[in-house]
Parts: sequence; structure tokens; C-alpha cells
Amino acid sequence: MEKSTPVKPFVLPKHGVENLNHAAPKSLSASYFHPAFTGKEKFIKEFENLMDLALENPQKMTSEFQYRLSNLFRKTAEINSETFINNGADSEVYRYSDKYAFKIPIGETSFPDIEWIKIDERKLDINNQLDAYFGGEIGQMGYVSILKNADPQRIAIPIGAPFGFEKEEVRLKKYYLDNKCAQKVAALPQSAFDKIAMNFKKLNTIPPKYCITKYYNFDCINPNNFLIVGDEIKITDELWPTNHPNTVGGMLSAFITRINPHIPAEPDVLLTPDRKEIFKKCIIANEKAELPFLHEKDVDTLSTEFIENLEKAIKLAEIKTDFRSLIKKLKEFRQTFPDMDKRINAVEDYLDDLK
Repeated sequence: MEKSTPVKPFVLPKHGVENLNHAAPKSLSASYFHPAFTGKEKFIKEFENLMDLALENPQKMTSEFQYRLSNLFRKTAEINSETFINNGADSEVYRYSDKYAFKIPIGETSFPDIEWIKIDERKLDINNQLDAYFGGEIGQMGYVSILKNADPQRIAIPIGAPFGFEKEEVRLKKYYLDNKCAQKVAALPQSAFDKIAMNFKKLNTIPPKYCITKYYNFDCINPNNFLIVGDEIKITDELWPTNHPNTVGGMLSAFITRINPHIPAEPDVLLTPDRKEIFKKCIIANEKAELPFLHEKDVDTLSTEFIENLEKAIKLAEIKTDFRSLIKKLKEFRQTFPDMDKRINAVEDYLDDLK
């Protein structure tokens, strides 16, 4: 068997030097060195701590440090039913540890042999600015993406029905009803919606680099990119460069107008009360974050997805207005009530009248 290329022994971090081979071990806890903390758990903990250091100082990563990270990852990461989290059209997400997860193309059952873990500082910067977003890769090893773990306690509930196409529509609609997906979203506190809207607002201030589009959008076409974790909502999956800002239309798409990325929602008298509640909470969150919406005269400049989602959500929730009248009224509130508390009270009263 051909011998592997010798690698300089890895040195745990020390003070006073210029790369991560010798950076201060800020996150290595005493439990890491405990005699009982051995075997695979020890290697996972070492990966977590070294990855933490790498994310704090990505510009100082050396080839030796990258090799150590990738070697630890290959030694401890597992692709099986116990670590499986979720899947989309092209990839599957697996749990690595409490802190990290990884995404791998569907069909791949092993990891690349020669790739080292690299940090994409541009994507890392976006992740660091968004406190509800866990989707963008923070590290990459060939075709494997390293992600933050949005669900360390393993309690996350995807907002929609599982991935599937129109031919499975009956089964997936039954899943959506039986698992009370809409009820679970409606039961979340207003603060969960507010946090998502604030992340929308923040993302609107981060222009894409190396492309001509104006904005990044969250992928709101798939409801399962939004996870209920306790009393919060967390966002996953990659960002989309577009020319349209994130708006309340994206929230309505994920929470009301689709049951999964391929199957749109339909009217259902059993779901109407929950959809009314979700609609109200989304609009209130929209106002708190002051997300963009169009005036009547500007309709042609906004994405058709925004208009379609707003119109459809109004119908599904049986709200007694149309999208133009709603936008016009919200615009009036923004002009009339600069004080946020008074404005939100006015919006709540208005929405209650429409229900």
C-alpha cells in the first residue's frame, strides 16, 4: 500500500504567534482533558473547539490546521439514519454534533479523500450577521458543506410536509393535516415571527458580492427551510441572489401558501383560523421590521412572487380585503404613527376587523 505523505505533527494552540497552529486555546474546556472523555467523543470535541478557533480567525488557517480538521471530521462524521436530519432536492443534511451539521449530495455515502476543510469568509460573515439563520455553509470539504447545527437538542419541527412531488399530493396533504403543521406555526409567540422579519430586514442590507444582483433572499419556496425549535423559528438552506428584497411575502409563502416546495396549499375550513392567526402575526412582524412593500403605483416593480403570495395568503386565511388595500392601509399607518407602539396597536385593530 502506498504510504501517505508525512505531515508535521499538529501543535495545540499557543500564545504569541501568527497562525492558528499557535493561537490561544480560548475554547478548550477542562472537560476536554478529563480522563473519562475518551474515544470518539474526544475527537468530536476536539473538532468543535478547533472549528470554533478557525471561525474566529479564518484568515490564519494553515494547511496543517485544515488537514487536522478534515482528518477529525472523516474520523467521526457518520452518514446513517440516526444522524439524518432532512433532505431537499439535491442534498441531505446530517448531524455531526451539538454545534455542527453537514450537507452532502444525495447519493454520496462517503467523504472525499484528499479535500481539506476550508472556510468561506464571505459566507461566514453573512452567517454571523443573522441570528436566526443556520443554512449557509461555514466550511467546505469538497462536495461536503459544514453547517451550524440549528437543532442541538434534536427537537426541531419542519414547518411543512416532507419533500415530495405532485404524485404524492394526497399523502403529503394528509401528513400536513395529521401533524398539525399550521396549528404549530400559529401557536408560536409573536416574538418568533418578529425575529424572522428582523433577519429579513438585515439580509436586505447585505449586497451579494461577485454578481450583479442587488439582494440575497432566503429560500421561502420550501417551508421546511424554516424549523420550529422550541418557541422560535430558525432558517436553513442556501441564500438566493435576486433583484428583489426580502418581504413579508416570503414569510407568507413558507407559513401559509405552500405545504412543501412542490405542492401549494388549498382552502381548508379546518385550517382557516390558524391561517388567520399566522397572517396577523406575519403582518405585525412586517411592521415592526418595516420591511419593504409597494405602493399601488409601484406594483410592477415588485416580484410577482410577492404579489401572488400576498393574494393567496389573503384568500386562504379568508381576510376581508385585497392586497392593494392592505398595502395602502399599512402605508398610511407608517406615515400616521411614527411611534412604533401606537402603530402596532393600530395595525392589530385593523387586522382584527378584517378577520
